[in-house]
Amino acid sequence: MPAATDAATFYSDTNRMLGALAAPVLEQHLFGLFPSERKPLAGYGPEQVAAAIESYHQQRLAEPGRAFGAALATADRKASATFVLLQLSAYLPASRVAIGRAALGEFDVAHPGARVTLLDDYRTWAGLHDEYRSLVEGGGLKTTTGAYWQLYLGTSLARGNHLHWLSRNREKYPEFLGALLHHSIDQSVTATRFADVFEDGLGVRSTLFDHLSQRPGHLRDLADRWVAPLRRLYGPDATERFHHGFADAAWLAQLWDEDLAQQLAWADDIPLHQKKAEQIHRYIEDNGITVDLDTFVESNEETSTTHVHDEHRLVMIERGEMHFWNNVTHKIDLHEGDKVLIPVSRLHGSTVLSGECTYHQPIITPELDARFGGSPSSPPRLA
Repeated sequence: MPAATDAATFYSDTNRMLGALAAPVLEQHLFGLFPSERKPLAGYGPEQVAAAIESYHQQRLAEPGRAFGAALATADRKASATFVLLQLSAYLPASRVAIGRAALGEFDVAHPGARVTLLDDYRTWAGLHDEYRSLVEGGGLKTTTGAYWQLYLGTSLARGNHLHWLSRNREKYPEFLGALLHHSIDQSVTATRFADVFEDGLGVRSTLFDHLSQRPGHLRDLADRWVAPLRRLYGPDATERFHHGFADAAWLAQLWDEDLAQQLAWADDIPLHQKKAEQIHRYIEDNGITVDLDTFVESNEETSTTHVHDEHRLVMIERGEMHFWNNVTHKIDLHEGDKVLIPVSRLHGSTVLSGECTYHQPIITPELDARFGGSPSSPPRLA
């Protein structure tokens, strides 16, 4: 049977070895960080790092994120809440697995208390399985790992990957603990906002967030408890490395928040972007403007896996029909002559419905886009 043969090949020792060799290269290429995005501290003594983390915590308490407000402001709140739930499912379980992995090993003697803290965290998560499953299934989704991989934002994948990468590389232990501390802060300040979005859009008020909203304790005590042993193990620069892990995780969280807010706003107002596409195309035609153009000819049931572009693009159907989609909740019918504007970095895919579909994608410059109101700026890029 072809399926059985494919499965055997996929899980073969050779393919596993190739995957292990490719993983660090792909992780760094797809989800690597730009060190220049870090804002350096005036100094990296334990007190300075603890003060910076406490300041960040206060800022996040006041501003948990734009994405939640964007979700609650959309017209189709069910679709928005579903997409937010998809993104949470992309990184929350993954981050917990990373914590469990980091707990394995005899590190407690060198770094007292860390292993117990990590094990307790993972044990708590394991005890919340039923609450998590009820939340996901209450939103009409499956809990199967990777079931909705086509609809995960790159920034959602990056957040989960960051902790995984650090937890697997023991030489990055100071950075891992810094990223983990950020994870605790982020979780505590966003839990109630997630609960609000899901109750509003899905009618589900999950008790999961009652547990996740617990404050991470006195941050200075926590940082001191983790940082002091790190300095003995890794030297005086361990405090700076701890903060680098924290700062990188904070940057990824900000990227995710901006990315998700923009995706929700765009997906909620496709008619506006269809109208805007018509206006842009008419302006190009009336003024004889030459633009770069990609043309595609696809056959029945051919699917364009979800992806993003590095520039604004129009989708213009010359002949045939397709479903255009950006969520599990609905698909958008596009017929001959229809057009839609896809701003830079917006996740989307399509499936051909007719025997054949010919469509064009003119590339729209920022200047041309700005003439018709402009699109939100794309979030800073991962490496």
